[in-house]
Amino acid sequence: MSSASFVLLINLGLACLFAGLLLWVGQKSPDPRSARWFAASFAVGGFAVAIELFSRGIYTGDALHLFQVAGYAGYILGAMFQTVGIAYRLKSQTQWKFLLAVLVAALVAEQSGMNVRSDGPFQLWVHFLPFALSFGAGAWCAFSQREQVAAIDQLLGGLFALSAVQYFTIPLVTLFVGMPGAEPDAYLSSQFAAWSQMTGSLVAMALGLTVLVAHFLDMLNKKTMESMTDPLTGLLNRRGFDTRIARHVERGGTALAICDIDHFKNVNDSYGHYVGDNLLLAIAELFQSAEATGVIVSRMGGEEFYLLIPRATESSAHLLSEGLRLCVQTIRVTGLPVDHAVTCSFGVAEQLENEPFDQLVKRADAALYRAKQGGRNRVMLASKQDPSEWHHQSYSLPSETGEPKAVLS
Repeated sequence: MSSASFVLLINLGLACLFAGLLLWVGQKSPDPRSARWFAASFAVGGFAVAIELFSRGIYTGDALHLFQVAGYAGYILGAMFQTVGIAYRLKSQTQWKFLLAVLVAALVAEQSGMNVRSDGPFQLWVHFLPFALSFGAGAWCAFSQREQVAAIDQLLGGLFALSAVQYFTIPLVTLFVGMPGAEPDAYLSSQFAAWSQMTGSLVAMALGLTVLVAHFLDMLNKKTMESMTDPLTGLLNRRGFDTRIARHVERGGTALAICDIDHFKNVNDSYGHYVGDNLLLAIAELFQSAEATGVIVSRMGGEEFYLLIPRATESSAHLLSEGLRLCVQTIRVTGLPVDHAVTCSFGVAEQLENEPFDQLVKRADAALYRAKQGGRNRVMLASKQDPSEWHHQSYSLPSETGEPKAVLS
């Protein structure tokens, strides 16, 4: 057995292994279409390898030529399916017309004898050009993204680019190892075939492993996100909120708004939990609109929401909360009577110098309590005083300026 045939056997096993693994990953990955296209690429590539390995000992003449064309088409489709896979992965537009044109042109050249590998460097280049163009299109998908691409996808794009360069410059190899033979047996016993199969299998293995790692990372990120988000609203839960705010709180200069939906229990009791859930979703969607300005929003459970506003003062946090409070009143939810007013109460606190987050929460929560006690549907600002010292004070309704009036008990 020639060295090229031995490498082909290894390639066949690797193709089957990667196809099976990627099909399994596709069932669990948050991006199943990409995984399935990559699995299809290895399956089709494995089919092409099997044809190249076994057809020469069974068929001759026109039948052998037909199998050779089928194997060549299988190799090209394998490369193209990988390009489709990375396009789906990166939510990029798939260049279907370009890929189809490359495939048709390659098959026409193969059928007309323009790309016979043994006829010279130019014919050899024409033979491998479709692979260079296919992998080049995949690299373009990775590096033409306007948004920042993850490191693993940059690596994947780099491997596509490397494959494109490898196939585009392949005639240069003949300067060192000579031209391959014309017949299948002569080709497989040539040094060029051994080099071509070896380098191709190494790049294919690197691509397969990178794709697997990328999808495993996707699954891990999905599990992490599920553990950090509220399943109903999609907002951060307490764990996710604590993780996201850590650096902002440490840096200081933040403000916290705690929001509570007024009379939410009555909504659930009177109109059902389905209506209550829809109300939570509507308010969560409204609060998410504030995330565009850098606000970190969380549902802490029940009808309570936390909004951390980085680089905010008391007045700017109050202005944001007041705007959200007014918008809440415009919400209409199916199942609630038209005359049912949806309102929220807010407690707002600006972080003091070197103030720990739990202390900030206490002050904002105390302000929310006063908003509830003061009649609900309002925004109350927190006192700069430690809540533990409030045993000697009570609070009246807000004054005309909106500031709470402290009255000695």
